[in-house]
Amino acid sequence: MEILHKKLIRKWAGESLLRDLEGALEGEPLSPRLGWGFKTGLYPVLRDLDSRIPGVGMHFAIWRGSTPHLPFPGRVFDGVVRPLRYVPYYLASPADTQMVARFIVDCSGAHVEQCVKTIRRAGRKPLGALIRQPKVRRRLGEDLAVSIGEYVPSWNEAKHEYGTGTPSSVVPIDDAIGNYFAARILGSKVLETAGKLQLVVDATRSATQLYRTGNLMEPPAGWTPAQT
Repeated sequence: MEILHKKLIRKWAGESLLRDLEGALEGEPLSPRLGWGFKTGLYPVLRDLDSRIPGVGMHFAIWRGSTPHLPFPGRVFDGVVRPLRYVPYYLASPADTQMVARFIVDCSGAHVEQCVKTIRRAGRKPLGALIRQPKVRRRLGEDLAVSIGEYVPSWNEAKHEYGTGTPSSVVPIDDAIGNYFAARILGSKVLETAGKLQLVVDATRSATQLYRTGNLMEPPAGWTPAQT
């Protein structure tokens, strides 16, 4: 997966974004629990990188204490935006980062699938089957369709494969974050091709409600990032 997400980011967003993402992950060590330290540590860096990709991402998050929320874009584009809300939420949670890595990849793949389903008459099949349909490939163009087809196995791996004897992901957390960025880029390209990208952005920007996933615990009095 590590080689794959780098290949896709490089191809569709350029070497600069990939280099800056790698630098961010090296500069902010991924501790066993990011938790309370995520908001002021890695999040601002990922947010700024995400804002360089057209569409909705971490830069749309609204923080309520220790909990990041994304605006509700309305029923039409709920499926597109909904998976993305969980990525900063999982990273900000007190859970072990390796335990949430697979969920980050799962949500990222779900976003790509929902973006493809915005294509008229694409149907409700899983992403792998959707991307093989001639009408979908014609609409996306062969180059983008091939890249999404290459992406699908990484999503399936995170969903179905586990480390021996544990529920932890076989995907390292830094690769999971790289997978998220690959998904954001592919999803953005799909929405742009389908003529839906600006509609999704406008719907999210005009939203007055927030997704509610439950509030994460607040740090105790006197807590500092060094204690994460």
